[in-house]
Amino acid sequence: MKKLNLAPCSSLLLSLMLSEGCSQPPILPAHKLVSSDATPENPSTEDNKADPKDQSGDETKTEDGTDDKGIDKDKDKDLGADKGKEEMPAPLPEAPKFVPCTEQAEKCHPHQMILADLGMARLLYVNLDDPTKDWDTDIPGGVRDVQLIGDNKVLVGTIENSGGPYGWHEIDIATGKIVKSVTGLTGPVMSVQRLANGHTLLIGDSLLGGKGAVIVETNDKKEVLSKRELPGQNFRTVRRSRDGHFFIGNGSNMIEYTVEGKEVWRADVGSQPAYMGLKLPSGERVVASGHGGKVFTYDAAMGKLKSTITLPDIDSTKQLPAFASAFAILPNGNYVTTNWAGGSKTHGKDGPQVAEYTPEGKLVWSWAQDAKRISSVYAVLVLDNLDLSKAHDDTAGPLAPVTLAYP
Repeated sequence: MKKLNLAPCSSLLLSLMLSEGCSQPPILPAHKLVSSDATPENPSTEDNKADPKDQSGDETKTEDGTDDKGIDKDKDKDLGADKGKEEMPAPLPEAPKFVPCTEQAEKCHPHQMILADLGMARLLYVNLDDPTKDWDTDIPGGVRDVQLIGDNKVLVGTIENSGGPYGWHEIDIATGKIVKSVTGLTGPVMSVQRLANGHTLLIGDSLLGGKGAVIVETNDKKEVLSKRELPGQNFRTVRRSRDGHFFIGNGSNMIEYTVEGKEVWRADVGSQPAYMGLKLPSGERVVASGHGGKVFTYDAAMGKLKSTITLPDIDSTKQLPAFASAFAILPNGNYVTTNWAGGSKTHGKDGPQVAEYTPEGKLVWSWAQDAKRISSVYAVLVLDNLDLSKAHDDTAGPLAPVTLAYP
């Protein structure tokens, strides 16, 4: 007897060689084999013709997707493909782009600054690493306060110095160009802040016909959305704290008010004007004393004086005594101070006017300004390691992205 060619049939289906053929075989136990008497000389009947589908050599699958052995071949192929792939290590987390410099080290001294100059009525960008990027921009009306508002811009308020208008301007940090101006307000704008909702907070002496420290929330259309009046006389830079309180000078006193105008804290700095105050996350308050030439830190528990930073006289003849104006707090806790030299345009040779101190009052860095560019600095914004696309404020001390709502 010649052997029958079984290629079109499954090797386990020997019992179907003759009468059943290879089409639609029943599922038999794997251990049971059935012999056949069929020969090539005696062709099979119509039922013995091979199903064209079986000529491909594919094994028959049941309705659940497995073959006659109960094995899912497609799954096996997937597993085999997976075995051939190399396992890739999990990607490392992306390093943050903006990392605050928290060390007491040379690298943490200021490298990029925005400065407000009263005598020259201008705003300046200073890049100590690449001076080719520096710029000076004359600000119509002069400028006292500077805030980082995101989109690579800063916001300044005008105080009508040099005959300019009251209002505020937005300046592009890369070019120094004024990209937006809102003017025509009545009264000087001593301080500005861009709020999280996009509105602008303006604080000024008798602003818009009010009395004392007038706090106005406005928009680009100069619509007054809210207006509050708090006590204040001969004040300068006004700041808010994370609890929504305002720090406003009143003569030689720095006073902390709730938004409703309730006084919750005050300190007499012994000189006028009590220039600027901040509250730290610890509850400590920091106040610049203006003509007193000092920056005081008061403890949180009792409000007692904790430490003092003493600025040097502007010149050795003491004709220009120290004047502690606006300051900035760095992530490492140090203070960058401004030492105002007066309103004249000829004080650029006096100073230094910008310096860095530890909280205990130790001088660790100072900057010798160019007398041709600068006269009298009285506000500073340190831009190092900040995301300039986001609005920042100093409501918690060091600059951080704006989160505080109003009121």
